[in-house]
Amino acid sequence: MYRDKWKYRSRIIFPNILCGKVVSFQTRSYNQNARIKYLTADPTEEVVPHKSFLWGIDWVPFNKIIVTEGVMDALTIGAGAVHTHGVNFTQEQVQCLHPFDHVFIAYDMDDAGCKASKALASALSHRTKVTRIRLSQHDVNSCSEQEIKEIQGVLK
Repeated sequence: MYRDKWKYRSRIIFPNILCGKVVSFQTRSYNQNARIKYLTADPTEEVVPHKSFLWGIDWVPFNKIIVTEGVMDALTIGAGAVHTHGVNFTQEQVQCLHPFDHVFIAYDMDDAGCKASKALASALSHRTKVTRIRLSQHDVNSCSEQEIKEIQGVLK
């Protein structure tokens, strides 16, 4: 019990909001020595499973959307950006993207991100226009301010 009580200590908590209600959450450690950087809610702590929707979907004001791997990248881009809680997206998350006219994918530039980006593009290409964004850095959060503005500009 004591161990569970402190499970989320030294972490920033990001609520997962769907239809205006907090249905789950995820955390990021602010301790640089943390063994696990990100944690998501235990299934017993969720109203709606976090992999069944896209974080940030409630705040997409455009008919275009940018998909990232994680919360920090989506927050860096702002309104119009969502994330899939990692590279392993689900069919439910793919279905959330179908209504959009154009989906931009800005996954990390490592092997896992590139493979997942290609797979997500393939899963969507028959339903909507898809563009994979090639970043100059490892992830959106590491890009220059100018590059982030350019990424935000694709939504206009």
